[in-house]
Amino acid sequence: MSMIESLSIVVSVSERGTGFLEVLDGYFESVAVLDLEFEFIVVLTPEFESLTEPLVVKNEEMKCLKIILLNRNYGEAGLMKIGIDHAKYDHILTLPPYEQISPTAISGILNAMDDNDAVVVNRWPRIDHKANRMQSFVFKSLLKMLAYNAPKDPGCGVRLSKKEVFDELKLYGDMHRFFFMLASQLGFQVVQLDVPQSKADTHRRIYSVRTYLSRLLDILTAGFLTRFNQKPLRFFGAGGVLSAFIGLVGLGYIGIERIFFNVAASDRPLLVLASLFLVLGIQLIAIGLVGETIIFTSAKNRKEYRIRKIIN
Repeated sequence: MSMIESLSIVVSVSERGTGFLEVLDGYFESVAVLDLEFEFIVVLTPEFESLTEPLVVKNEEMKCLKIILLNRNYGEAGLMKIGIDHAKYDHILTLPPYEQISPTAISGILNAMDDNDAVVVNRWPRIDHKANRMQSFVFKSLLKMLAYNAPKDPGCGVRLSKKEVFDELKLYGDMHRFFFMLASQLGFQVVQLDVPQSKADTHRRIYSVRTYLSRLLDILTAGFLTRFNQKPLRFFGAGGVLSAFIGLVGLGYIGIERIFFNVAASDRPLLVLASLFLVLGIQLIAIGLVGETIIFTSAKNRKEYRIRKIIN
């Protein structure tokens, strides 16, 4: 039996909005049978403005629907945050505008909350196209190499959380994919729950080159925020030391040839290349030191821990 008595459900419609009204019906039917108060908050980007009127009509039946139409797309994390800011209950369930899991699994997600701060869903077993699973495998492998505590399924948009967790997280762009990592880093108790993937989520998905590049940059950002945010010198310094070492070795080799073997140095491409490596290394180390200085000077104003409970 779920301990949750009230629930705000946020659905951000920025892509794959075809068939959303049917998906919303499934969500509503699965929640309506539960013993709790709830509301649905649907956030629409301008390209899905046509859904506004049908949603208004549907609310005559549901009586629990809040529709937010935006003037532009603020990214998935931005849309989600807007919906959460307008939520009136302390527990937030985020759902995608298409079925990633069966709506009937919502009750199990609520039960998994227990004394935790958040529950994130891992679609397992996966039954979608091999191309999708391969992309997911590469994405998760890179994330595991670069970041601590990587989630099992960063692409799943189903997550249940206390509102205070969202309030403390700084989500923007596509950083909602790393909710599990960022919330865990702040000390919140977050669990991952395996839920079977919906059959409606199995078609092959191939994205543009720009999308894959954005995902790669998101992985680098998440890795930096979770591993090196409090020690930037280790991130920049490692590359800086390596680059400077390569430059020094190259310049040393040229110097030995010039001094002992009378080989000209001025017209050699190696001289320019080694100099560039040395300068780049010094710059990276300097950036790391500047980052360390900023962290040190602002440390007294930063809260990098969270007390779960004090018992007298």
